[in-house]
Amino acid sequence: MIVDATYLEQNLPRRYIGNPLLEALPPIANPDHVVDRLFNLPNIDMDESRRLPNYIRLHDIDILDQLYLPRQEFIDLEQQTGLILRNGLLPRNPFDAKTQRYLDTIKEQMRKQKAFNNGLPGTILFTGPSGTGKTTGIRNVLSMLPQAIQHIHYGEKPFKQRQVVWLSLDAPVGGSIKGLLLRLFRSLDECLGLTGDASYFSEYQGTRMSIDAQIENFAAAATTYFTGLIHIDDLQRVTDADEKLRKQIYNFILQIANVAKIPLILSGTSKSAEIFGKSFEVGRRTTTSLPIILERAPTPDDDFFSALARTLFDYQWTPEGLELTPKVQEYLWHLCQGISSLAITIYKGAQKYAVANSVRKFKIDHLEYAYKQLRVLHPAIEELRKGGHDAVSKYEDLLPDKVMVLKALQQLGEKKKSSDKLNALLKAQARC
Repeated sequence: MIVDATYLEQNLPRRYIGNPLLEALPPIANPDHVVDRLFNLPNIDMDESRRLPNYIRLHDIDILDQLYLPRQEFIDLEQQTGLILRNGLLPRNPFDAKTQRYLDTIKEQMRKQKAFNNGLPGTILFTGPSGTGKTTGIRNVLSMLPQAIQHIHYGEKPFKQRQVVWLSLDAPVGGSIKGLLLRLFRSLDECLGLTGDASYFSEYQGTRMSIDAQIENFAAAATTYFTGLIHIDDLQRVTDADEKLRKQIYNFILQIANVAKIPLILSGTSKSAEIFGKSFEVGRRTTTSLPIILERAPTPDDDFFSALARTLFDYQWTPEGLELTPKVQEYLWHLCQGISSLAITIYKGAQKYAVANSVRKFKIDHLEYAYKQLRVLHPAIEELRKGGHDAVSKYEDLLPDKVMVLKALQQLGEKKKSSDKLNALLKAQARC
């Protein structure tokens, strides 16, 4: 969606003032407000829902998919995203003659891999096991910003310009550079509302143009719209490509980061970090801060898992509910091994089984029944239960395709403490 530009000068660093690309962004977010924006509970009257016939009530249970509890890592992500976005736009003031000269020669600069100025744009590496809300959280953070802004006038100056604030896409299966470029073009089309023959995707889908030329053309298009940042998810798919394709991806990342000067958010499982481990040059020239690492809940009494369990048990569709005792919470954690999406899947399955079978009282046995239906996951989950230094590696290897459950990552450095408001919110949820 494209919004009309509204320019703000209040509560901005002085160096941001005078740049319409920065003034048109929403106010810099207070971390406490970020918690409120990201936190989402299903909107449903449970008393009313429980009075519905079983076959209708079953449909309400899927509303649990809307449940989202923010974790501290996403509060950190929002702050880092705001920083790299604004710092990336700072030297690209459209009223600066240097910016215009660069826009006129971007293809040549990409070909020569000549940087716009000294210094790197920000790049965030966000890794974590699938099923912990990583992708949803990142896109929720991005959704706090408009995706595109239409400028008409800036003060007394005419300024007709569309500004792309962010793009988000999944890396293609197999790590194809052609597939990645087409996804980038399609993402740009969707952001700008371009369709049919007017779209970039249509122009480049069947082209015989070389990959290098397509990269130059994408960079030219992205910089023309002053693209603020690009999020590429499922980056671990690149590691599955052959060496030649990987090098093309590495080179593309370098060009976007160093020459086009577009900040990046690169996310995926722990395998994503292999991109930077295998290529020192990519790691040195793109990663500008420590990665954000999302872990599964390590214990049943973890604050986040306690809040998640408490919230789930607020939604019970049987006439009589099950009290969430420490024993019940520990058992749910045992079944899901601290993976939040799996906890929700098990709980939903248990509720559906109870409702479909006209059970009067929800019981812990129903959680076990739901888990047993996920037989394809059992070998992988059992590896986590065994523990050991290679447990998560075996766990990842045993996971079937398209299952949002992957290995937990080793924490780098000290674990950050939650903000006061987030910590209080999670503990309050756990006590309710």
